[in-house]
Amino acid sequence: MANKKIKIKGKNYNVDDDGFLLNAKDKTKDWHDHAMAEEGLTVLTSDHTKVMDAVMLHNETRGELPTAAELSRSTGMKIRYMHELFPTGPGRATCKIAGVTPTAGLVNGRLPRNNKDRKISKARGATQKERGV
Repeated sequence: MANKKIKIKGKNYNVDDDGFLLNAKDKTKDWHDHAMAEEGLTVLTSDHTKVMDAVMLHNETRGELPTAAELSRSTGMKIRYMHELFPTGPGRATCKIAGVTPTAGLVNGRLPRNNKDRKISKARGATQKERGV
């Protein structure tokens, strides 16, 4: 994975191929605004904040992103509603806005279901049987 640099209001930020900030300490208000716009958001409601807090807490305590079902249980929100709040996916958007690189990879902006999916889904053409579905 190659690192890239993007410039926002005169400041350079190091990001990965997916646009996630490589060093959370570099996060600024300008980064926050840029990431929100990139994720298609103009304002954060209390529901956005609730989802973001749950994703970040899970990521910090378990070292990986929550599954959609875990996120739904912890927030009390339906998965479909969370995807309405975050069109690119709640895990992806939350990590990007918060300025952290996800500790477990996202597959097409979605949260993988388990460690096996994280490894296999990266290979194109993986069958459902190979993914254990």
